[in-house]
Amino acid sequence: MPEIIALTKASWARTYDPIIGTAARTGACDAKHVPALFEAEIADLDGVSAVAEVAGRIVGHAGGRLRADGTLYIDRLHVAPEAQGTGLAARLLDAALVQVRSRAARVELTVLIGNERAMAFYRKAGFEQIARRGPEHGMGGVGDIVMRRELA
Repeated sequence: MPEIIALTKASWARTYDPIIGTAARTGACDAKHVPALFEAEIADLDGVSAVAEVAGRIVGHAGGRLRADGTLYIDRLHVAPEAQGTGLAARLLDAALVQVRSRAARVELTVLIGNERAMAFYRKAGFEQIARRGPEHGMGGVGDIVMRRELA
């Protein structure tokens, strides 16, 4: 658990500090990424969690939850810098989907406005933007974009 949390926090720092600043990112990240969140996801039958390791070190993580309406909500997808561009993020996303494939009709997530790398990845993975929301839905005074992919 500590390695997953460290990976997530480092990813947030690289991604969100340039968009919302260190103080806003730190407050949100420290409040959200606590062991109880990850433990609950693993214990929940509707939770999904996928981890990638290289040489005994965690280099990627995806997590989320299947909602009652059949939507898998991906809350996190993080890959260490040295594993970016290798296809690992796509494999983590697929691993999360496999856990709920027979029960999920679609997968949905949000991307903070300004996170162009994530937007490009999700578009390539077949997601479409379905909403652009204001700062009350995002973080640090920045809105977010809701993306969705229907599943066959």
